[in-house]
Amino acid sequence: MAVQKDEKQTDGDNVDPDVDHGYAWVILAGCFMMYSLVIGTIKAYGILYTEMVSYYGTGSGNTAWIGSMVLLLLLGLSPVANSFSRKFSFRRVAFAGGLLLCLGYFLSGFVPKMEIMYLTMGGCAGLGYGLSFSPCSTIISYYFKKHRALANGIVVSGSGIGALTYPAIYSFLIKKYGLHGAFWVIGGILLNVCVAACVFKQPKLLLKEKESQESTGSRKDQELLLKKGIDKQKSKDTLTNCYGLDFRFSLFRNPRFSMYCVSFVLCMNGYGNNLIMIPAHIKDVGYDTTHAVYGVTIMGGCEVFARIAFGLIADRNIMKRKHIFLFSMLIASVFSFIAPFFDSFFFLGYMLPVRKC
Repeated sequence: MAVQKDEKQTDGDNVDPDVDHGYAWVILAGCFMMYSLVIGTIKAYGILYTEMVSYYGTGSGNTAWIGSMVLLLLLGLSPVANSFSRKFSFRRVAFAGGLLLCLGYFLSGFVPKMEIMYLTMGGCAGLGYGLSFSPCSTIISYYFKKHRALANGIVVSGSGIGALTYPAIYSFLIKKYGLHGAFWVIGGILLNVCVAACVFKQPKLLLKEKESQESTGSRKDQELLLKKGIDKQKSKDTLTNCYGLDFRFSLFRNPRFSMYCVSFVLCMNGYGNNLIMIPAHIKDVGYDTTHAVYGVTIMGGCEVFARIAFGLIADRNIMKRKHIFLFSMLIASVFSFIAPFFDSFFFLGYMLPVRKC
């Protein structure tokens, strides 16, 4: 009986009491706020994009590269940001990202030529996006197990809230203070990423993992380290370590994992372009900036509803997750194919954004 009691106590020590309740909801609120700031401002970039093309008199392609750099750093820095988060904590990494975001937008307000935007907006702010996005997307999975899909749905719905509000805010700021003044105010708004990062608390699992690694490293036992190295070589997973980053290439032996990676890459290639192309296309067919703002705003409203709804559907097993993904991609592809044949705002402003639901 005593042995069983000790085992239960040991199991209890490994369970984080905040998982699915307690402080987990504070983490959820912080992630929601950060996601709405980070992804919301990216989704409203199309408004800045059209204004920059007009203000600097540069080609659309050259200006679009700035948004491409931001998206590249946002997604490409995810492994680095996650590795830093395990080593230094999610709070510190996300806080640093918020500071870089504020600095990037603030410096953009002094830029006389569009080409310098590659450094201020594309480089500095892009680094900030990359360091902020991954921590708020990853930490939530450590604090929710039973309601993980719903929690993730609530967090990512923050991007819809951002897309619902920031286009109108951007339009107002540009009219009131001009493009450069708008950059300064947006930088101040993005400083709230640091506020959201302050509520992050390192998961118990990662704290114990770090303590274990530190205690193992302090023993300086060569035989143990040698045995550990041999065991790693014998393991089934092929793991490549590069400056603290662990790449498990053996995962690609799983056909389902490989297909999911391919489909997700294709999805993001199409999805990211919407942030720039929809507002620009609405203006190209003859509508003004107000209508372009409406188009992005409607897209954000649809995402708020869809992401939370799909999270509930997935948690309750009403529909398989892969079927939800396939259904969404089918609707998106159909509307993308027929979009060039329509130039009415009813389709461009209402039907086109709805396809993301």
